[in-house]
Amino acid sequence: MERVTRRRVRRLATALEDWALRQEVERLSAEHGVNPAEVLIAARRAMAWCRHYRLVHGVHWVDGKVDVEPELRGYAAAQGLDAEELLARTERLAKGKPVA
Repeated sequence: MERVTRRRVRRLATALEDWALRQEVERLSAEHGVNPAEVLIAARRAMAWCRHYRLVHGVHWVDGKVDVEPELRGYAAAQGLDAEELLARTERLAKGKPVA
């Protein structure tokens, strides 16, 4: 039996996260008629930023769930976006509603 190391587990988790991200990007790109390659690049950059943010600031938990609001506010500030609009869009996506 192969000995599973922490490094291998991290690589597997990263590969699975990237696969799930690609699947979601392809689905949303098809729905909205945008280029999936451009969206995937932006999504990977956002994921890398969020991983870095979590390493620096830690993960915030609320009622057993990860609280992404501080992370999204930090991302919006770093990218020059409107934090309230980003939070609203994220909430709509989480509920399965279309994002305008």
